[in-house]
Amino acid sequence: MDMHEQNLPAPDSLANGEPPAPPPLGLVIVRCCESLYGIDVAWVREIRPFTHATPVYGLPAFWVGVAALRGHLYAVLDLPLFLSPQSVVADEQRQIMFTAVHDFAVGLLVAEIMTVRQPVDPTSITAVSLPEAPYIRGATGDQIPLLDLPTLFADARLAASVSRPEDV
Repeated sequence: MDMHEQNLPAPDSLANGEPPAPPPLGLVIVRCCESLYGIDVAWVREIRPFTHATPVYGLPAFWVGVAALRGHLYAVLDLPLFLSPQSVVADEQRQIMFTAVHDFAVGLLVAEIMTVRQPVDPTSITAVSLPEAPYIRGATGDQIPLLDLPTLFADARLAASVSRPEDV
């Protein structure tokens, strides 16, 4: 079977005029700012315990520095500090999730990776619109907010400082 044929909707769903069902999502559930967030697994390259980042002079405080993964440098974003600048992050064991979305490759520093949920029915996601948090794209049935990494990475505070995928 040709690879392109695998992604085509079933003929009966087209014949009766119904749009094809969206494919199931996988979510990585992370803890930061004493809250849980879901991140689409399609954007996650690797998860590791955080050990070290090399600081880069002149960057905002939410940029921890840069870290290497398999010979490539990633800008490391302290996600709790970015999402909640007034929060005080305790000196705790943290994890780094290396992500790649469109033009950006960023290591997200989080307090803990709670679990990976697969599959999640996309129709079970409730749409959420928060002007103060435009990067929250919805919530799961158990009210875990979903981070929209493309919108987050488009934030003007981040856009000038992240690496391009051709560099990764």
